[in-house]
Order: sequence, then structure tokens, then C-alpha cells
Amino acid sequence: MRRSTNVHSLPITKARVNLGGIVAQAYHKKSSFLLEKGGIPVAGILGIDDFEDWLEVSDPTVKQAIEKGYTEYKKGKTKKFETLLTELH
Repeated sequence: MRRSTNVHSLPITKARVNLGGIVAQAYHKKSSFLLEKGGIPVAGILGIDDFEDWLEVSDPTVKQAIEKGYTEYKKGKTKKFETLLTELH
């Protein structure tokens, strides 16, 4: 699981003006942003990899599905992609 290396705090008004740059930093530089309103943290911006990691950790169903899939993978229970496509049709 990859985590953001840089966490920055900034006011929402500044984030709004610089949203494109903030999103680029979140994605390319693995930075996260804590948005504040009146000095109080109210929201965050993070790259998609960190968001997916957060979803996995916060949703027990997803976490269990990942663990089950990894266990099956380690046991060699895999299929070729072409085989899976054929089965789905």
C-alpha cells in the first residue's frame, strides 16, 4: 500500500484558485492536501492511489474480497484473461 509522502494544509479559498496544480501534485508527486475553513480541517484531496487504498481499508467487504483473492492467487487459482472473457460471454 503506497501512502502520500507530503501532507499540506491550506485554506479552501487558496485551493479553489489553485485546484489544477493541487490535483497535479496529488497525482504526480503523491502529495495530500488538508483543506481548512477558518483554520478548521474540513476536507482533503489525495491522489487516486491513496483514495483506493483508503477505500480498501475503510470497507470491510472490499478488504475481505482482496484478502480472499490474494489467498486464491497464492494457491495458484488463476485463469488466463482470455479464458475469463470467454466464460463471461
